[in-house]
Amino acid sequence: MTNGVKELIALAVSQVGIKEKYSNGHWVNNSKYNQWFGRIPGYGEDGYGYPWCAAFQSWLLDKTGLKALGPRTASCLATVAWFKARKRWSAYPALGAQILFGPGGGTHVGLVVGYDRSYVYTVEGNTNVSGGAEGDGVWRKTRVRRDTNVYGYGYPDYSGGSLSADPDASKFGYKYKEVATVADLTPKATAPAKTRVVTVKAGQTLSAIAVAAGITLATLLSLNTGIKDPDKVQAGDKVTLPAAVPSTPKVTTTPTPKVTPKPTVKPKPKPTKTTPKFTAFPGAKYFGPGKSNKYVTQLGTALIKHGYKDFYKVGAGPKWSESDRQAVQAFQRSQGWSGTSADGIPGKETWDRLITGKNIQPRVKAVRATRMSASTGRASLTYSNNLDGWIREALVVMKAHGIPGTYEGIHRNIIRESGGNPRICNTTDINAQRGTPSCGLLQTIAPTFKAYHVSGTSWDVFDPVANIAAACNYAAHNYGSIDNVNGPY
Repeated sequence: MTNGVKELIALAVSQVGIKEKYSNGHWVNNSKYNQWFGRIPGYGEDGYGYPWCAAFQSWLLDKTGLKALGPRTASCLATVAWFKARKRWSAYPALGAQILFGPGGGTHVGLVVGYDRSYVYTVEGNTNVSGGAEGDGVWRKTRVRRDTNVYGYGYPDYSGGSLSADPDASKFGYKYKEVATVADLTPKATAPAKTRVVTVKAGQTLSAIAVAAGITLATLLSLNTGIKDPDKVQAGDKVTLPAAVPSTPKVTTTPTPKVTPKPTVKPKPKPTKTTPKFTAFPGAKYFGPGKSNKYVTQLGTALIKHGYKDFYKVGAGPKWSESDRQAVQAFQRSQGWSGTSADGIPGKETWDRLITGKNIQPRVKAVRATRMSASTGRASLTYSNNLDGWIREALVVMKAHGIPGTYEGIHRNIIRESGGNPRICNTTDINAQRGTPSCGLLQTIAPTFKAYHVSGTSWDVFDPVANIAAACNYAAHNYGSIDNVNGPY
């Protein structure tokens, strides 16, 4: 692909190791990218001391001649809004996509330069290699694809697209590829293109040289990988350009009289019936806790396609997760099934409907069912899918397990901890610095959630009822009850 994706990534990689200003024992955010972007009132360093991860992304697009493909901003939230407004937002990584982190994507942003089934490989500005909270420069990073801190991806509208792990990649003009690196953007080897070298004259810019040569600035930079800053070019510098294509002289020939042959009538070919490929149900043994295989990915992809995308924070993958179970169960209930026919594990009928797309009943998303009742331990009641409903449902679960707590005590602590947002994470406190951010309604860290998880609830820390139940179970063991908690716990 010669549409700028490779050139953008190459420029990003060339910046690795460039650092911001260091003053009085601290990195102070003032970088060459801040200087390019401009002052923002209210920040130190004469208005240049603001976080610059988003400004770095804007700089990359500008210097490769692709500035129309993303926002010119220093705000991660503005970046998210820009891509979402253009319907170019995905839960899957893609080469040349911007990866956003934190609640609402407002914490940090980087550039995707590669990805596989488990990790995303990036170049990020205003970060570090030590893992500390203070960024100092441009660095390569390796991110866990399914980390809860990954919010999503903005897809620039590259001419000719790029490569993406999104099964629906074509809607962005991208091509689907499960695993991709920059090398996959390079077409099969052909004879090397001829080049020429020109000398920069006084007053010339790289953009002007590119226009005169009839190429884009991105193409020029791809031929001159030693240029790290497109703004810094001096008279006397050497620049490589594609060789000029010599004009081909016209050859005059004597026209040969046309002889019109008699038309030959070909018999119409008989239509052949084509049967779409269909993967037969492999068996229930391939699904459930601890399973990891291609059928889990195929199942998750089908669920997303048929309207169950909201169960997946990152997307379908080969490792069976609680997201898969919940999505399958929701699908089964929407088909009118119950009991063991809606246990969240796919059988042949579930598989056949999802894979073929036939006989599927529309999804029902009205209410949320309890995981167990106090008397029978089986799902029976329904609650509204809001804070009131989540607390009331959690109280039923807690009662069945002998966990103390009242509506008022739970509600009071939720409002203090998360404001009632079940998807929020604290990405700045000491827990986040240790790699275990506090998440969910009652701001539970992963080790605590796992240790005090209540049987019968989801294993997803962002599940409202599971989060409440686990936090209240923890409070019961350490404070006697969630009612006794009146501050950070």
